[in-house]
Amino acid sequence: MIRPEVGTWREEGTVLGKISFNGTVHNWAARSGGLNDVVIADRKIIDTITLEHCPDVRQQVLDALDIPDLASGLAGFN
Repeated sequence: MIRPEVGTWREEGTVLGKISFNGTVHNWAARSGGLNDVVIADRKIIDTITLEHCPDVRQQVLDALDIPDLASGLAGFN
């Protein structure tokens, strides 16, 4: 779900990109058995999952959103 959005986030800039990233993460969590509570409780799980399954996409998101890790891009949970 992340791969097709990276270019858009890059074009939108870091502020709007992070908002869209949050929506995508929570959409994924909802579609994956309602894991939104898990993501909220442990936002680093997004880094763990993407490092294992799609590290190249993870790096593209880090670059596009100018963040050190994906957990840092999740709004309201810092």
